[in-house]
Amino acid sequence: MLKEKSLQNEDVHFQKWEKRLAFLEMRDNLPQSRRKEAILQLNEELYKLIHGAECVLSFCSMGSEIDLTEFNEKLAFEGRLALPRVEGEELIPFRVNSLRESLEITRWKILEPIPEKCLRIGCAAIDVVLVPGVAFDSDGFRLGYGKGFYDRFLNGIQSIGVGFKEQLNEGPLPRFDHDVAVSKLALY
Repeated sequence: MLKEKSLQNEDVHFQKWEKRLAFLEMRDNLPQSRRKEAILQLNEELYKLIHGAECVLSFCSMGSEIDLTEFNEKLAFEGRLALPRVEGEELIPFRVNSLRESLEITRWKILEPIPEKCLRIGCAAIDVVLVPGVAFDSDGFRLGYGKGFYDRFLNGIQSIGVGFKEQLNEGPLPRFDHDVAVSKLALY
């Protein structure tokens, strides 16, 4: 029985790896005009989705992810922005008031809060989490980058998967028992 479970896990790992590569290639090759269109739509529509949230844990886009810079700047100006920092195997949320003065590029090659310049907050302070992904399915499951940071963080917190509409997978994505679905999708 244990060997059968191990083989199933290896199969899921391989399926995720294949899907991840295919979706990363597709996302990397989206034309600039399509990216601009999606960002305009995101800046209008995502803002409506988070209406009433006093604290939004967003993310700083990396690579070919949909660009949340303008959106995050607006939230920071309003005093509603939190961003995660990876510490060990966990995401730690920090309140961020300025993207220019409060972030640094870390070992993950992404902008993360500088602990000395930002206030560390607890999960109870967060109203909604915006979650990046490589791919999403209609049940809210996602393929990330394989480290499980968001799966460990999300339990019990309202969350929105954010990306391009091209990142929606037809049918269910391969998943493990510990994978956590987002509450809703915002794909533009």
